[in-house]
Amino acid sequence: MTRIVPADYRRGRGFTLIELMVALAVVAILLTVATPPLTAWVDRMKVLAETTELLESFSLGRQYAINSRNYVTICGTTSGNQCDGGWETGFLVFVSDGTNNEFVDRRTTPVLHHYKTGDTFTTQGNIRKFVFRPSGLLKGRSGSLLYCPKSQAVKDYRRIVVSQGGRIRSYTPQEVAKKRYLSQMSC
Repeated sequence: MTRIVPADYRRGRGFTLIELMVALAVVAILLTVATPPLTAWVDRMKVLAETTELLESFSLGRQYAINSRNYVTICGTTSGNQCDGGWETGFLVFVSDGTNNEFVDRRTTPVLHHYKTGDTFTTQGNIRKFVFRPSGLLKGRSGSLLYCPKSQAVKDYRRIVVSQGGRIRSYTPQEVAKKRYLSQMSC
């Protein structure tokens, strides 16, 4: 006995080759259109995350100085074992004695945070170290760090400024251009 199968039933079991090719073409067009904005968004989020990490490290040092009634030093370091002004590879946040504010070693000096910049960006500092007093004010002169992403997109540069009052701010290149007291950014 032969069974008669309607034509509509056979067609409903899967895609034809032409339907599959059309669907793939539509997906390829959508990916081509969506990829540049998605890449730009990911880059913006990376810049935001990295600058937030820098700002939070400075805020941590200042808040710890206020709450513990100790001096806290933030200094550039290439090795993680000394204050050498090497902001381009990272920095240390540690409790200091208020006199020389130098990092001695990890056994005797409480380290609050050791930040490594990694491969995605570098930083440049215009002073060797920042020292927060127990009052939260900066000891010595104010200074800044320049955040330079590896993408080298000028719009992504950030200047992080620490004032003598202990205020920590981040500026974009457009904001720096409006402030006469800040030097221009160049990585």
